[in-house]
Amino acid sequence: MKSLYLSVVLIACYNCASWAQINNNLTVFLSSRNTSVPIYKNPVGHEVSAYIIEDHSYDEGNILIIKDKSSLRYKTEVFTPSGEVVCGWINKVDCAVYVRPKGSVWNINKSPFENNPIGIFNSNEIETVIPYLVVLDFDYKEFDYNNQTYKDWWLKVGFMFHDTYFEGWTREFCPDINHGCN
Repeated sequence: MKSLYLSVVLIACYNCASWAQINNNLTVFLSSRNTSVPIYKNPVGHEVSAYIIEDHSYDEGNILIIKDKSSLRYKTEVFTPSGEVVCGWINKVDCAVYVRPKGSVWNINKSPFENNPIGIFNSNEIETVIPYLVVLDFDYKEFDYNNQTYKDWWLKVGFMFHDTYFEGWTREFCPDINHGCN
Protein backbone atom coordinates (compact mmCIF):
# COMPACT_ATOMS: atom_id res chain seq x y z
CA MET A 1 0.00 0.00 0.00
CA LYS A 2 2.84 2.36 0.88
CA SER A 3 4.53 1.82 -2.51
CA LEU A 4 1.20 2.40 -4.30
CA TYR A 5 0.76 5.66 -2.37
CA LEU A 6 4.33 6.73 -3.24
CA SER A 7 3.72 5.95 -6.93
CA VAL A 8 0.48 7.94 -6.99
CA VAL A 9 2.14 10.92 -5.29
CA LEU A 10 5.12 10.84 -7.67
CA ILE A 11 2.90 10.60 -10.76
CA ALA A 12 0.76 13.48 -9.52
CA CYS A 13 3.86 15.62 -9.09
CA TYR A 14 4.86 14.93 -12.68
CA ASN A 15 1.71 16.73 -13.80
CA CYS A 16 2.89 19.90 -12.08
CA ALA A 17 4.90 22.53 -13.97
CA SER A 18 8.19 20.80 -13.27
CA TRP A 19 9.10 18.19 -10.67
CA ALA A 20 12.62 19.61 -10.47
CA GLN A 21 11.48 23.17 -9.88
CA ILE A 22 8.68 22.44 -7.39
CA ASN A 23 10.67 20.13 -5.13
CA ASN A 24 13.97 21.98 -5.48
CA ASN A 25 15.61 18.77 -6.63
CA LEU A 26 17.12 18.12 -10.02
CA THR A 27 15.18 15.23 -11.52
CA VAL A 28 16.18 13.34 -14.69
CA PHE A 29 15.40 10.02 -16.36
CA LEU A 30 17.45 7.13 -17.74
CA SER A 31 18.69 7.70 -21.28
CA SER A 32 18.59 3.98 -22.12
CA ARG A 33 15.51 1.77 -22.41
CA ASN A 34 15.26 -1.93 -21.56
CA THR A 35 18.97 -2.06 -20.67
CA SER A 36 20.47 -2.60 -17.20
CA VAL A 37 22.25 0.48 -15.93
CA PRO A 38 24.78 0.10 -13.10
CA ILE A 39 24.54 2.06 -9.86
CA TYR A 40 28.02 2.40 -8.40
CA LYS A 41 29.01 2.61 -4.74
CA ASN A 42 31.46 5.46 -5.34
CA PRO A 43 32.01 8.37 -7.76
CA VAL A 44 35.05 6.51 -9.13
CA GLY A 45 35.79 2.81 -9.40
CA HIS A 46 33.95 -0.20 -10.71
CA GLU A 47 32.13 -1.56 -7.65
CA VAL A 48 28.44 -1.85 -8.53
CA SER A 49 25.83 -1.82 -5.76
CA ALA A 50 22.74 -2.35 -7.94
CA TYR A 51 21.34 -2.28 -11.46
CA ILE A 52 18.22 -0.48 -12.67
CA ILE A 53 16.34 -0.74 -15.92
CA GLU A 54 13.80 1.50 -17.64
CA ASP A 55 11.17 -1.15 -18.31
CA HIS A 56 8.40 -0.16 -20.74
CA SER A 57 6.00 -2.69 -19.24
CA TYR A 58 5.27 -0.17 -16.46
CA ASP A 59 3.02 2.86 -16.98
CA GLU A 60 5.53 5.09 -15.20
CA GLY A 61 9.31 5.20 -15.25
CA ASN A 62 12.12 5.46 -12.75
CA ILE A 63 12.62 8.86 -11.15
CA LEU A 64 16.24 9.86 -10.66
CA ILE A 65 16.93 12.68 -8.21
CA ILE A 66 20.46 14.04 -8.42
CA LYS A 67 22.01 14.83 -5.04
CA ASP A 68 25.67 15.49 -5.91
CA LYS A 69 28.12 15.32 -8.80
CA SER A 70 31.64 14.24 -9.66
CA SER A 71 33.47 14.53 -12.95
CA LEU A 72 31.96 11.31 -14.41
CA ARG A 73 28.93 10.44 -12.27
CA TYR A 74 25.95 11.82 -10.38
CA LYS A 75 24.99 10.70 -6.90
CA THR A 76 21.31 9.78 -7.20
CA GLU A 77 18.27 8.51 -5.40
CA VAL A 78 16.32 6.33 -7.82
CA PHE A 79 12.61 5.78 -7.17
CA THR A 80 11.48 2.72 -9.15
CA PRO A 81 7.91 2.05 -10.32
CA SER A 82 7.78 -0.88 -7.89
CA GLY A 83 8.39 1.46 -4.94
CA GLU A 84 12.06 0.70 -4.29
CA VAL A 85 14.56 3.46 -3.55
CA VAL A 86 18.10 2.80 -4.80
CA CYS A 87 20.94 5.17 -3.88
CA GLY A 88 24.35 5.42 -5.48
CA TRP A 89 26.39 6.89 -8.31
CA ILE A 90 25.27 6.70 -11.95
CA ASN A 91 27.27 7.60 -15.06
CA LYS A 92 26.38 11.05 -16.45
CA VAL A 93 25.75 9.58 -19.92
CA ASP A 94 22.86 7.59 -18.42
CA CYS A 95 21.03 10.75 -17.25
CA ALA A 96 18.76 12.63 -19.65
CA VAL A 97 15.98 15.19 -20.06
CA TYR A 98 13.80 16.27 -22.96
CA VAL A 99 13.83 19.62 -24.73
CA ARG A 100 11.07 21.87 -23.41
CA PRO A 101 10.98 25.03 -25.51
CA LYS A 102 8.80 27.89 -24.33
CA GLY A 103 8.31 29.42 -27.77
CA SER A 104 9.04 28.93 -31.45
CA VAL A 105 12.80 28.77 -30.83
CA TRP A 106 14.97 26.88 -28.37
CA ASN A 107 18.50 28.02 -27.68
CA ILE A 108 21.51 26.78 -25.78
CA ASN A 109 23.81 29.23 -24.07
CA LYS A 110 27.55 29.52 -23.59
CA SER A 111 27.15 29.70 -19.80
CA PRO A 112 24.31 29.44 -17.27
CA PHE A 113 22.32 32.44 -15.97
CA GLU A 114 22.99 34.56 -19.06
CA ASN A 115 21.35 35.05 -22.44
CA ASN A 116 24.38 34.37 -24.64
CA PRO A 117 23.18 31.84 -27.24
CA ILE A 118 25.64 29.62 -29.07
CA GLY A 119 22.87 27.73 -30.84
CA ILE A 120 19.32 28.74 -31.81
CA PHE A 121 16.98 26.01 -33.05
CA ASN A 122 13.45 25.75 -34.40
CA SER A 123 11.40 24.30 -31.52
CA ASN A 124 9.31 21.92 -33.63
CA GLU A 125 12.34 20.54 -35.45
CA ILE A 126 14.50 20.09 -32.35
CA GLU A 127 11.72 18.22 -30.51
CA THR A 128 11.22 15.94 -33.52
CA VAL A 129 14.89 15.19 -34.24
CA ILE A 130 16.37 14.97 -30.71
CA PRO A 131 15.18 11.94 -28.70
CA TYR A 132 16.69 13.30 -25.45
CA LEU A 133 19.49 15.48 -24.09
CA VAL A 134 22.35 14.00 -22.04
CA VAL A 135 22.85 15.96 -18.80
CA LEU A 136 26.56 16.85 -18.66
CA ASP A 137 26.44 19.26 -15.71
CA PHE A 138 24.06 21.44 -13.72
CA ASP A 139 23.98 24.67 -11.79
CA TYR A 140 21.31 26.75 -10.11
CA LYS A 141 20.54 30.07 -8.47
CA GLU A 142 18.55 30.07 -5.30
CA PHE A 143 15.80 32.61 -4.71
CA ASP A 144 13.77 33.30 -1.57
CA TYR A 145 10.19 34.25 -2.43
CA ASN A 146 8.40 34.92 0.85
CA ASN A 147 10.66 32.48 2.77
CA GLN A 148 10.10 29.67 0.27
CA THR A 149 13.32 28.64 -1.42
CA TYR A 150 13.17 28.29 -5.19
CA LYS A 151 15.95 26.96 -7.39
CA ASP A 152 16.37 28.17 -10.96
CA TRP A 153 18.01 25.12 -12.61
CA TRP A 154 20.34 25.30 -15.61
CA LEU A 155 21.58 22.16 -17.33
CA LYS A 156 24.60 21.71 -19.54
CA VAL A 157 23.43 19.34 -22.26
CA GLY A 158 24.99 17.62 -25.23
CA PHE A 159 23.29 16.29 -28.37
CA MET A 160 23.71 15.52 -32.06
CA PHE A 161 21.68 17.61 -34.51
CA HIS A 162 22.03 17.24 -38.29
CA ASP A 163 25.40 15.48 -37.96
CA THR A 164 26.83 18.18 -35.68
CA TYR A 165 27.51 17.87 -31.95
CA PHE A 166 26.24 20.73 -29.76
CA GLU A 167 26.94 21.39 -26.12
CA GLY A 168 25.56 24.25 -24.03
CA TRP A 169 23.38 25.42 -21.15
CA THR A 170 19.58 25.56 -21.03
CA ARG A 171 16.83 26.03 -18.52
CA GLU A 172 14.14 24.85 -20.96
CA PHE A 173 14.03 21.12 -20.21
CA CYS A 174 11.56 18.46 -19.14
CA PRO A 175 12.64 15.77 -16.64
CA ASP A 176 9.48 13.65 -17.14
CA ILE A 177 10.04 10.48 -19.19
CA ASN A 178 6.38 10.66 -20.30
CA HIS A 179 6.69 14.28 -21.58
CA GLY A 180 4.29 15.45 -18.86
CA CYS A 181 5.80 18.95 -18.76
CA ASN A 182 3.92 20.34 -21.78
